[in-house]
Amino acid sequence: MDLGCGSGAVSFEIAKHIPDIEIVGIDENESVIANANKRAQSSGLKSCSFEHCKGEDMSEKYKGSIDVVLMMDVLHDMADSDACMQSIRKILKPGGYIVAFDPPLHSNPRLNKGDLTYGGFYFISLFICLPNSLSRDAAIGHGMGWGYEDRKKYVEDWGFKICKLSEEEDVDEIKMRIVGQMI
Repeated sequence: MDLGCGSGAVSFEIAKHIPDIEIVGIDENESVIANANKRAQSSGLKSCSFEHCKGEDMSEKYKGSIDVVLMMDVLHDMADSDACMQSIRKILKPGGYIVAFDPPLHSNPRLNKGDLTYGGFYFISLFICLPNSLSRDAAIGHGMGWGYEDRKKYVEDWGFKICKLSEEEDVDEIKMRIVGQMI
C-alpha cells in the first residue's frame, strides 16, 4: 500500500519494476486519485489501483491484508497520526512492515543549525507540512520539525521493531528512511 500516494508516481515506478505485486494507492485528495486511476487505465498497469480514503478510515476494507505500507513524505504531514497508525496496525498482516521516508532533520533543531538544506526544509514546512498537519481537530502539527529521532521513537511506541534507520539519497533530496516490522 502506498499511503498518501498523491499522483501515484511511486506506485507506478514500483509496478514497472515488480509487476507481480498488487499496489493500492490511498490518498485523501479526490482529484489526485481520479488522475492516478486515469493514468493506471491508460498505462495498462493492472497491478495498480487507487482509492480516495483518509489513512485512518482504511482499516475495515483492508483488515489484515497488507504486507507493506509505504509512506513517502507522509508521516510528518499527518493531521491525526495516532488514528492513522492505529489503522495501519489493523490493515497489516502479522509481521507486516511500514517504510517511511521523510526529511532527515534532527528532532533537536540546534543539530540542524548551519546547514542551508535544513533551512529550506523548515521554510517548506511552514507553508505546506504544518498546514496539512494542523488541518483537523485532533492535529498535533508535527511538520518537518518532527525530527527523525522522535519519529523513530513514535514508530517504536506503536509496536514496530525498527529494522532499518538510514539516510537515503533520493533523486531530488536526501530522505531519512525508517523501516519497522509490526511485533
